[in-house]
Amino acid sequence: MITTIKSQFRSRRPFHNLPADFRYRDTIWYDQVSHEYQRYRMLIFIASLFVGMMVPVILFLFNPQGAISKNLHWNYLAAFLTLFLLFLISLISRITRFVMRLAPLISIVGWFASVFLPGGGDVHWLIIFIFPILYFQLLSIREAIIWFLIFYASIAITFLLFHNAWIVHWPHSINRPEGFLLIITSLLIALLSFAARLLINANLQRLVHSIIYDPVTKLPNNEVLLYSVEPSESYMLAILRIENFQDLGNLFGFEMSDDVLKFAGESFFGVAKPLSLLPYHLGKNDFAVLMKLAPNQSLRNEGKEALRRLLMQLRKKPLVWQNMKIYFQIRAGASSIIQGEVKQALSQANTALLSAIRSFSEYKIFADFEQEKLYSLNAILRFSNLVENIEQKKLEAFFQPIVDIQTGQIIWYEGLMRLKRTNGTYEPVGPYLHIARGTGYYEKFSSLIIEKIVQAMRLLPYDFSMNISFLDITNPVLLEQLRLQKELVPGFKNRLILEIIETEDLHEDVLENPTGKIFFQEMKKIGIRLALDDFGSGFSNLSKILQMPIQIIKIDGSLIKRVSYDKNAERILEGMLSFCEKNGLTMVAEYVENEKSCQILKNLKVHYGQGYYFGKPIPLEEIRLPDRGF
Repeated sequence: MITTIKSQFRSRRPFHNLPADFRYRDTIWYDQVSHEYQRYRMLIFIASLFVGMMVPVILFLFNPQGAISKNLHWNYLAAFLTLFLLFLISLISRITRFVMRLAPLISIVGWFASVFLPGGGDVHWLIIFIFPILYFQLLSIREAIIWFLIFYASIAITFLLFHNAWIVHWPHSINRPEGFLLIITSLLIALLSFAARLLINANLQRLVHSIIYDPVTKLPNNEVLLYSVEPSESYMLAILRIENFQDLGNLFGFEMSDDVLKFAGESFFGVAKPLSLLPYHLGKNDFAVLMKLAPNQSLRNEGKEALRRLLMQLRKKPLVWQNMKIYFQIRAGASSIIQGEVKQALSQANTALLSAIRSFSEYKIFADFEQEKLYSLNAILRFSNLVENIEQKKLEAFFQPIVDIQTGQIIWYEGLMRLKRTNGTYEPVGPYLHIARGTGYYEKFSSLIIEKIVQAMRLLPYDFSMNISFLDITNPVLLEQLRLQKELVPGFKNRLILEIIETEDLHEDVLENPTGKIFFQEMKKIGIRLALDDFGSGFSNLSKILQMPIQIIKIDGSLIKRVSYDKNAERILEGMLSFCEKNGLTMVAEYVENEKSCQILKNLKVHYGQGYYFGKPIPLEEIRLPDRGF
């Protein structure tokens, strides 16, 4: 409590322990709080003036001398007119704060007037009771304490004058012991009012801190960042994202998320301060740092170096949790703040951050990034096109043949989804897949391609294949749809091939996932063959492949393209073919685009091929029967 009194007495700021450059008076919440507080003070002041106006009236009416003494008339009238004038000024003018600061002076003048002038009665006792309390309601604590001391010094002076007989007639009806008791009571009430004011200020201080500081990280939030920048200064603003935050939360639960944020807040504060960086928490796993640049400093030099050192030191601070050391994976994007445009700088820093994430860089500095803006624009347009294609059922299936390289005979067709552009042409769905996965539309892709392939099965005597991912394997909806098609389509069994797209986590996850195990078991029952697509593009683990019920392996096209001019690629392909033959697997070479590549594959006795050399993807109605050899 003593510390609180000292800090509030010395400081003219209504709130304490706030960031030094934070212009809190410009915030919306401060305007609302100060408005309500001024309104409260105004009501108290006007009510006090109104009560004060009634005192002379009541004394005049009930004072038996009032009817005969003109001096008393003028005394009462002067007091009434003074209070009435202040009352009107407070109602109609904008100088209320100035008038409030006159209240202590009025109380002291009123005290001496009630003591020295005739007809004062016991008004001075009323002044002792009322005004010290009003000090702590109308003024700041510092001003209230000063005027409180001045007021009681005036009382002490008056008693000193009376004690030395300099005041001949003391106009009172209360004896000395009662007077001292009233003064002590007044002091006690004033002290209680002072304590209440301190309590209100402390609660208000806690409220303000809860508004501007994050409760977990203890760092200032984005509002503080917005109001901590001077338009005349130059700054570096960087956004930092903990990329593995979501994984930590999923792995260890919500409690761990708070521990991560708390530790991150402590780390950012501890590392940023020595580098002259001000840390902020923007929300979730996003943080920001602000650095004021001197006239001879630049974002590209000093700003970049400070950011690099910040990231380097943060990497060295692991979170120790349950005997484990957890290191943060942090990426950053930085920009300059020019002429106080903080929101624009935040947008630019976020653009730089996204660029760092896409390019797997530790950090990026915003320059112009027209390419990134174009990327974002394309992402928005792709999503709109994706939604329109799905909702209006514009998606179409194109079919590309898989051919026996030795005979040229078409063995099956792969169904490939195509989206319709605004100009009426079609494009592959590859660039849209990550958007579909992030927006909940991916499941509709799989359902639509199955419908298109089933339609083709009813019309053509070929086998067909389609791509699926780990998401499809672990999705029970796809399994139910395949079961249903087996019952509805005659000759469905053994005519469908599912090409599993190889990814880094495929072999590890799919074999351990209970849903994945059930999926593979059901495929065997239904009579659906399985192929591994793009073999060699991911992290192929031959032992894991042998544990999967795979019958066909499709070699990644990047290797097939090199076969025509790279002997090493030919030797790798020859080893893969040997592996397939020894384990009873069928090999399909993708991206066969010219005769030379086809001839090499034929000499190596690769089983099947797929690519523009054999045929481009075409609509269902363009497939010709009977097919011819090559």
